[in-house]
Amino acid sequence: MVGKDSVLVFNKAIIDSFSVNKGMVKKYNDLFYQIMYDGSKITLLKKHKVNIVEGIFNSIDGAKKKSRFKTIDDFI
Repeated sequence: MVGKDSVLVFNKAIIDSFSVNKGMVKKYNDLFYQIMYDGSKITLLKKHKVNIVEGIFNSIDGAKKKSRFKTIDDFI
């Protein structure tokens, strides 16, 4: 079981597709997309992107906030 705050890393050179929670993810043009709908004339794909937001240093109390992940979703 993988938690919501977990990050998976894999070698995309040897993977063409995989499933997550009964959903399919496929590689197109060397990027991975979640298949939202796959019809005979149209396919709706969702791209997930994760950025790391570095924690900032607070000079007043000397504490540094924790770094965090920021997710960005895009439909194509």
